[in-house]
Amino acid sequence: MRWWRRHTWTGGEGGELRDRPAVREAMSRAPARFGDLFAGRGYPDASLSRLDLLLALSVTTTDGRHWGFWLGDEAKAVIDTGSDLDPEDLMETALRAQPGVVAAEHVERECYEVHLDAPVPADRALALYLDAVVDSHGELRRRLGLDEPGA
Repeated sequence: MRWWRRHTWTGGEGGELRDRPAVREAMSRAPARFGDLFAGRGYPDASLSRLDLLLALSVTTTDGRHWGFWLGDEAKAVIDTGSDLDPEDLMETALRAQPGVVAAEHVERECYEVHLDAPVPADRALALYLDAVVDSHGELRRRLGLDEPGA
């Protein structure tokens, strides 16, 4: 029996999965703080800690290969790539660049659909999502000419 057949595929929220090894590793790669790059530029109180960001993320699936990645409103501003900031959807680009991702689409304001080449458990999917958020945030900071990472 393959390992993924033993799992019930539902997903989880960042708070539920934060102590899993894959999520802890992804958290260690994330900056300590994520600045609000849309409305809060220059306002440190508008930034989120990496834990606050993780708590705003959730993942859902029915089969371990097709995932819905959800982003809470409080975290949208750390990766918001509306056309007023950058015409490219940097989050879609960052998701497509992650290992094992076959396709990624921004289907609605707070949701991305991601298709993987093989089933993964919820903690690995969440780690992939967090890595993509970190990459997207960093790229947007670079394009906006902001120097201080994670501020």
